[in-house]
Amino acid sequence: MDLTTLARVKARKEFETTSEDALLTPMITAASQTAEKLMARHVLEAERTEIVKLKRFARVITLPGRPIVSVSSLKVGERPDLSGASVVEVTSYDLLLEQSQIRLQWGPNYTTPYAEVTYIGGMAADTATFVTAFPEIAEAVEVEVIHRHNLRKNPGAEVTKFGDGGVIRKEPYGIHPHLREVCQRYKVRRI
Repeated sequence: MDLTTLARVKARKEFETTSEDALLTPMITAASQTAEKLMARHVLEAERTEIVKLKRFARVITLPGRPIVSVSSLKVGERPDLSGASVVEVTSYDLLLEQSQIRLQWGPNYTTPYAEVTYIGGMAADTATFVTAFPEIAEAVEVEVIHRHNLRKNPGAEVTKFGDGGVIRKEPYGIHPHLREVCQRYKVRRI
């Protein structure tokens, strides 16, 4: 899911024609994917099944689909493929929906290091809802798209050439600092 719209990017940069639309649209998608990776969370609200390796002595499972809307099943097992896994009853855990965490009510167990959670979670159901709920992230994605658009003219910034073709770039390709900073604030912290 894109985290902003073509119209918003064009308004920010003041593009007056549609000649750049075919170039900007994949840039919006790429910048949105970058933001999602930086935040380490799912953006699109959907049903997901996650297999999580439980940490030693931990009783909390943190999921990337923050916030969680609901959990439909939780299984624990000894193996990553969860063969022979047992279903955890709803009364055996607490949901911390906004933190995207499941707090187990039983103590650590060395024989059940994996959990499979089926849940509905994510930041928004569509782009319009996302832009309304998280305008700061949408704006940072727009800045990143313009940054990428500007890099087309000078992708490596200052370039120094050596002899027969060796090149050093003083400023490498990179993510705009504003996007990195905003996404850091929304990043899911795992316990």
